[in-house]
Amino acid sequence: MRKSTRRLIFYAAVVAFFLITILVATYATGYWYDFENRQWVKTGAVFVSANTQADFYLNDEFSEQTSLLGGQLLLNRLVPDNYVISLVKSNYQAWQKQIDIKAGEVASFSDILLVPINPEFASSSSGIRFTSTTPTGDRLLLLTDSAVVLFDLEDNQPALAIPFAAAVLDSAKLRAIWESNGTAVVLADGETTLQINFDNRTVSPLNSTSANIISRAMLFNNQAYYLEGSALRRYDLTSRLTATLINNVKSFWLDRSGNIFYSDTLKHQLWQADAQGGARQLLSSDILASDETIKSLANYADGRLLLTNKKLYRLHDGALTILAEGVSHYAISPNERVLAWHTTHEVWQLWLKNNDQQPYRLAGERELLQSTPDIIRNIYWHTDSRALITEQLTGGKVIESDTRGGVNIFTLVPLDFKSRLWYDTDGNYVYRLANGVLTNWKFR
Repeated sequence: MRKSTRRLIFYAAVVAFFLITILVATYATGYWYDFENRQWVKTGAVFVSANTQADFYLNDEFSEQTSLLGGQLLLNRLVPDNYVISLVKSNYQAWQKQIDIKAGEVASFSDILLVPINPEFASSSSGIRFTSTTPTGDRLLLLTDSAVVLFDLEDNQPALAIPFAAAVLDSAKLRAIWESNGTAVVLADGETTLQINFDNRTVSPLNSTSANIISRAMLFNNQAYYLEGSALRRYDLTSRLTATLINNVKSFWLDRSGNIFYSDTLKHQLWQADAQGGARQLLSSDILASDETIKSLANYADGRLLLTNKKLYRLHDGALTILAEGVSHYAISPNERVLAWHTTHEVWQLWLKNNDQQPYRLAGERELLQSTPDIIRNIYWHTDSRALITEQLTGGKVIESDTRGGVNIFTLVPLDFKSRLWYDTDGNYVYRLANGVLTNWKFR
């Protein structure tokens, strides 16, 4: 081989080495050659993490499987563009998003909740004639043919049972009036009124006077609080004595500690008093509508939430701020970052705090999660704040809270106007009542 030829081969090898080195370095730093546009572009990535292992699809083409532990996958070197990503698993409902991949960024979806198709519900109790939820929301009262059962939703088992002949009550007309702390309940069907004390495990009939008062009262410490005209009165169920506590009351709410929250008939402002009607203080000088009545008032980390028959308010530093109108129920996420509520046909969420991880959100941002012709009856947060469980007239639904790329809504279990659904955040159980049978299914 001639010297000139060897020299040519050497220089060609050197050039090839440097070109390959540049290509490798460019590739390693996240660049990719876009043949369609004939240019180098900085790539992005997508990260997913779900509650179970699944197949990952990119633009309807299988890519790879998520990890067995953690259900995680990081897919690198994606040219900036719009993609459809999916997670698919046998016997599970498919999860899908339409996302934008941006140069040098990772689109992270770390709280994906995959839901089975037709989850298998197991039986918890049967022969149920009537149910009611305790004020604390962690237990159910189950009235069967032979007992009154207090069922623990977290433990998925009865906490106690009191022998009782339920035939004396008309379950079709029955209503429950709870002690605010959940230790006792009054059951009334219009003819018979019974007081059930769970601490003493007793069932006691109430006289007609007590029954008439309790039918329009709230209970605390064996005392019935009710309105007589515009006078807030208290009736002692033991001594049967009545006392007037506060005059000029439009509506009121009693919390678990016996604090009274009320609006007055004069200026329609919000007040607070103790269980005896004393220690009164004006909570807000803002004026409620003349036909507005208090449904509930609850504390949260940054203030209080007031629900009336018309609006949902935030009470902070003496000011009432309208959050929404026509609200049926609301719930604060377990991480206390998001407030969700529902009207008859819509589900909304409001960010209470800045979210410094994806999805990035600022406090005060609100998002519509669902608009449906179906009637929404209740709403619950999933235990890790990644989704909402809703009780709707035709079925239980799981609604993810991350709105990026579209909201996935999964059907959990069919319902009708006679059946009911509950969710317990601590136990992670979903309960369904249908045809007198209470069944359960637990998220995995």
